[in-house]
Amino acid sequence: MANTFGGGSVWLKTPDAARALGISAQTLRRRRKDGALTNGVHYLKTSNSVSAWYLYNIDELIKAFGSFRAPRAK
Repeated sequence: MANTFGGGSVWLKTPDAARALGISAQTLRRRRKDGALTNGVHYLKTSNSVSAWYLYNIDELIKAFGSFRAPRAK
Protein backbone atom coordinates (compact mmCIF):
# COMPACT_ATOMS: atom_id res chain seq x y z
CA MET A 1 0.00 0.00 0.00
CA ALA A 2 1.39 3.40 -1.00
CA ASN A 3 1.38 6.44 1.25
CA THR A 4 1.52 9.99 -0.03
CA PHE A 5 2.73 13.02 1.88
CA GLY A 6 3.17 16.69 1.10
CA GLY A 7 4.00 17.31 -2.54
CA GLY A 8 2.29 14.10 -3.61
CA SER A 9 5.40 11.92 -3.31
CA VAL A 10 4.77 8.18 -3.09
CA TRP A 11 6.32 6.46 -0.06
CA LEU A 12 6.48 2.66 0.09
CA LYS A 13 7.53 0.15 2.74
CA THR A 14 10.88 -1.57 2.20
CA PRO A 15 9.66 -4.71 0.35
CA ASP A 16 7.33 -2.71 -1.90
CA ALA A 17 9.96 -0.06 -2.67
CA ALA A 18 12.53 -2.73 -3.53
CA ARG A 19 10.06 -4.46 -5.85
CA ALA A 20 9.13 -1.15 -7.53
CA LEU A 21 12.80 -0.35 -8.16
CA GLY A 22 13.82 -3.86 -9.21
CA ILE A 23 16.42 -4.16 -6.44
CA SER A 24 16.63 -6.19 -3.25
CA ALA A 25 15.41 -4.99 0.14
CA GLN A 26 18.96 -5.65 1.35
CA THR A 27 20.31 -3.13 -1.18
CA LEU A 28 17.98 -0.48 0.23
CA ARG A 29 19.14 -1.29 3.76
CA ARG A 30 22.82 -1.19 2.76
CA ARG A 31 22.44 2.15 0.94
CA ARG A 32 20.61 3.58 3.97
CA LYS A 33 23.25 2.33 6.42
CA ASP A 34 26.23 3.44 4.32
CA GLY A 35 24.85 6.99 4.11
CA ALA A 36 23.99 6.98 0.40
CA LEU A 37 20.35 7.73 1.29
CA THR A 38 19.26 10.72 3.39
CA ASN A 39 16.70 10.52 6.19
CA GLY A 40 13.76 12.80 5.40
CA VAL A 41 14.57 12.85 1.69
CA HIS A 42 14.93 9.24 0.58
CA TYR A 43 13.38 7.49 3.58
CA LEU A 44 11.51 7.96 6.86
CA LYS A 45 11.37 5.72 9.91
CA THR A 46 7.82 5.41 11.23
CA SER A 47 8.82 5.39 14.93
CA ASN A 48 11.80 4.89 17.24
CA SER A 49 10.84 1.26 17.83
CA VAL A 50 13.13 -1.50 16.60
CA SER A 51 10.16 -2.96 14.73
CA ALA A 52 9.30 0.34 12.99
CA TRP A 53 8.84 0.40 9.23
CA TYR A 54 11.02 2.41 6.90
CA LEU A 55 9.13 4.23 4.17
CA TYR A 56 11.00 5.09 0.97
CA ASN A 57 10.28 8.00 -1.37
CA ILE A 58 10.17 6.35 -4.77
CA ASP A 59 10.74 9.52 -6.83
CA GLU A 60 13.84 10.44 -4.81
CA LEU A 61 15.16 6.87 -4.94
CA ILE A 62 14.86 6.81 -8.72
CA LYS A 63 17.00 9.97 -8.81
CA ALA A 64 19.52 8.50 -6.34
CA PHE A 65 19.77 5.08 -7.97
CA GLY A 66 19.88 6.62 -11.43
CA SER A 67 23.36 7.87 -10.58
CA PHE A 68 24.34 4.80 -8.56
CA ARG A 69 26.69 2.33 -10.19
CA ALA A 70 27.50 -1.09 -8.86
CA PRO A 71 31.18 -1.75 -8.19
CA ARG A 72 33.00 -3.52 -10.99
CA ALA A 73 34.78 -6.81 -10.44
CA LYS A 74 38.54 -6.66 -10.85
